[in-house]
Formats: sequence, structure tokens, C-alpha cells
Amino acid sequence: MTGTSTGAPFDGRFTANLMALDGSLPDPGVCEFGHGKIRIDGTRGRYLVLIGGGDVCGEHVDGTNLVRYQFSGNYDVVSTSQRKLRGGDGWFEIRLTDNGQGTVSATDT
Repeated sequence: MTGTSTGAPFDGRFTANLMALDGSLPDPGVCEFGHGKIRIDGTRGRYLVLIGGGDVCGEHVDGTNLVRYQFSGNYDVVSTSQRKLRGGDGWFEIRLTDNGQGTVSATDT
């Protein structure tokens, strides 16, 4: 998934991926261990890469719930141009919707 991020530590374009450990995405109602990655590329060469492990879950899609897959887990900052972010960690979430969109969020702990 790709999109635009706003807020701290900087605004920019992002890419986000989720993958279950066995390489296939789970059926609705099933969770399995997987990995997530978020990369943000800002202006003036600024960048941030978060990678972590957690649960990838298949969700039931209906008229009110459009989330098809959800990943949530803990991340480590594995690469960044920002000195103050090096060695950081936290919690993050990647949601992919049935209509081809999604959301990402990350919280420093």
C-alpha cells in the first residue's frame, strides 16, 4: 500500500506491507504470525523504516466493516535519517480494506 503521511517526525510518502509467515493471507476470523514494514520518505532526504512482527488477521467484510486484513505488532526503527529516532521502537498497525485502500499508524513507546 502507498500513500501520504502527515505528522511527526515529518510528512512524506509511505509504503506499507504486511505478510503472514507462511506467505498467504489468512481467512476471515483467523490470525497468524507475520511481519509488517512501513517506510516513509520525506523531503530533503529524510526517511524512516519500521519493521516488526505481530499478528496478521483476516476480517469478516460486510456492509459496515470494510477491513479485509489487519496487522498489529511491535516495531523497531531499522533505518532512519533522523538521529533522534535511531534505536526507537513502538507499536504499529496496517489495515487493508476491501475497496483497495487502507490505513497505517505507528506509536512510539
